[in-house]
Parts: sequence; structure tokens; C-alpha cells
Amino acid sequence: MKKVLDAVLSGASEEEFAHLDLPATYRAITVHKSDETMFEGMATADKDPRQSLHLDEVPLPELAPG
Repeated sequence: MKKVLDAVLSGASEEEFAHLDLPATYRAITVHKSDETMFEGMATADKDPRQSLHLDEVPLPELAPG
């Protein structure tokens, strides 16, 4: 990702961006299906959505043209 950031900061051309090697994965904040009901039965004031957030490595999706 450092190469992508460097390209953005340096004002790289469209062609230079097209030739960058992209990582297979990246870190992202995700919500897991297993946490879908974690707040059931809790008082609204006690619900903290931050508890349902996870930092995971996720696969880079296939890029679309454009």
C-alpha cells in the first residue's frame, strides 16, 4: 500500500497507477455475522456499536474498469 500512497502523493499519471502492483489483501474494519444479535436484550444506553467492529485482513476485490 505504501507504493499506492506514494503514487497518490507524487501526482502519478494514470499510466503509472495502472502499472502498480496491488496487494492481495488489506486491513479493513468489518462486522461479523456472528455478532448480528449481540445487542439483543440490552438497554439502548448500554449498546456500543464499537464492540461489533473487527480489524481483519480481507481480500482485495477484483477491480472494475475505470
